[in-house]
Amino acid sequence: MPTQKRIIIDRGVLKGFMYNTITARRAGVKSTGNASRGGFTSVPGIGSHNFYMAPGTTSRADILAATSGGLLLTEVTGYGINSVNGNFSGGRIRILG
Repeated sequence: MPTQKRIIIDRGVLKGFMYNTITARRAGVKSTGNASRGGFTSVPGIGSHNFYMAPGTTSRADILAATSGGLLLTEVTGYGINSVNGNFSGGRIRILG
């Protein structure tokens, strides 16, 4: 199944999902070509390919001013973020609120 361009979130609204053939069959929809394996011995799961977020038009200052609480991650070092458990290798965090 070939991969394809997919919009997952548009202007903060969930617009779509990623499916491999197994999950698409369960959901009764077509596969989006998002099968991924961690290695030759692992079973296929769902994964993204060339996933990116396009920049918006709201300034960083305006986003921070509108946020009553949260974490602002400004830098990571090493391998970055582990998408399985959410751990990141280090960096700078600012607590908002």
